[in-house]
Amino acid sequence: MILTVTLNPCIDKTVFVEKHEVGRIIRAHAVKQIAGGKGVNVARVLTNLGADVLAFVVLGGHTGRIIEELAEADGIRLHPVWISAPSRTVTTVLETSTGVQTAYVEPGPRVSPEEKDRIIGELRELIPESEMVIFSGSSPCPALDDLYREMIAYANRLGVRTILDSRGRAFKLGLESSPFMIKPNPAETEEALGFRPSSGEERLRALEI
Repeated sequence: MILTVTLNPCIDKTVFVEKHEVGRIIRAHAVKQIAGGKGVNVARVLTNLGADVLAFVVLGGHTGRIIEELAEADGIRLHPVWISAPSRTVTTVLETSTGVQTAYVEPGPRVSPEEKDRIIGELRELIPESEMVIFSGSSPCPALDDLYREMIAYANRLGVRTILDSRGRAFKLGLESSPFMIKPNPAETEEALGFRPSSGEERLRALEI
């Protein structure tokens, strides 16, 4: 089984408009929403490819229920852990006349110490059953910034391969546990390293770091 871990899932809503003009009332001609978050998106692709995949997600509130329903409608097998704070929504406005997209990203929910312990406890039960664990996406709040590091170290001790695709402090801390593979984009790489590798020498330096 492949386990995907999404700490900060969202309702991924796309609003289609002819022209996006700031400061005006704009009527959309279509709205689409799916369960979002990097790990959920990975689970969707793997599910469509016929893989045995389980999506571990942290969900909260009414928005969390909607994410659960949308994921199940796409055939994604979920393992939710419920928290009290509501999950976020990411709204993308797509201007159909130009193809330009503007994303409005809500902050993630706060997680209590008790909720964090529950998240870690359930991951500790699932990771030993997995062939690979994919940690994808941002941390919803500072309380979970060190979770990737702790869980990657735990998986390493069990001989379970891990992939890390995150950003910010959660990504930098996760690197300390030496995941099997990482997949940062250029912006995430620059954020983690403190510089943008442009030459061959700088790329080699980045690999050493």
